[in-house]
Amino acid sequence: MIDKPTLFILGAGASQPYGYPTGEKLRTDIINNYGNYYRKLKDVSQKDVPNVPHTYREIQAFVQIFSNSSITSIDKFLSLNPAAAAYGKIGITLSILNSEKESQFREKANPDEDWYTYLFNRMMEGLKKPENYKEFSKNKVAFITFNYDRSLEYILYDSFYHSFYQSRNDIKNNIEEFVPFPIIHVYGTVAKFNTLDWPKHDYNNDYYDNYLLIENLSKGIKVIGEERVGESVKDEVKKLLPAYKRIFFLGFGYAQENLDAIDLIQNIDAKWKIYGTAKGMTPKEIRSIKNRLPIKKNTLGEGAYATIEDMNCYRLLREYL
Repeated sequence: MIDKPTLFILGAGASQPYGYPTGEKLRTDIINNYGNYYRKLKDVSQKDVPNVPHTYREIQAFVQIFSNSSITSIDKFLSLNPAAAAYGKIGITLSILNSEKESQFREKANPDEDWYTYLFNRMMEGLKKPENYKEFSKNKVAFITFNYDRSLEYILYDSFYHSFYQSRNDIKNNIEEFVPFPIIHVYGTVAKFNTLDWPKHDYNNDYYDNYLLIENLSKGIKVIGEERVGESVKDEVKKLLPAYKRIFFLGFGYAQENLDAIDLIQNIDAKWKIYGTAKGMTPKEIRSIKNRLPIKKNTLGEGAYATIEDMNCYRLLREYL
């Protein structure tokens, strides 16, 4: 069990081992496949949707402009071109839902990258009896994710449900009580994870193929600078942070606009321990990241930088969690 309050901040690289695109690959998928995804939607292909607001030609025009921009992040492109947000959000939704359909977990994932399974098993430590399912909620973890997919929710709910299968009826009816950990999607998600119906089907085969539904789901996505209805993400994060004393950045790119989106630097206590992945980054890039994060100081006033390592999520957690 994880009894030290720990906050995990997830970037696109955290979902990548399970078949989801990083920022650059999301761009590539949208440029190469947006038109095909759109044309395969049943109601579009059958032409029975009245007044479809976005035609194939308009979508192709959006793809061409986005491609010519050379901007690797579609989030940033849409923040610079809010008039194109509707097209971009539908493209993101189609790409992520397609990735969900093809995603792979557990034995199907690369064992050297499968941090979901590692984290879940750390959370299960000390739970040895059937009735211990009631103790799982005592894990002190929370998540802030910049990803649109629902793979984190899926692995937590599904793994817990099947780990205590003997008690499945009680678990199913009270799943949010037993898996209560905060998960904040900074930029929204392609669809809310359905906590009532999820055991009935494999969520990554629950593929949406209706245009009007896709359009509706896409409205749950927010781009950089676009506020959600109700409580702001910054306020939500500010309330969450004081309870956690250790932070892991996993698969995170450390883009300043993302750090600013949750006002993180302003609210991190320098006493906390901070760890992060920097897979494939140069020493110079890692130094720059460390310089932007709070310095932890000892009683003598001597400072120590955050621990940022050129390794994947799985290796980082094995080393420091």
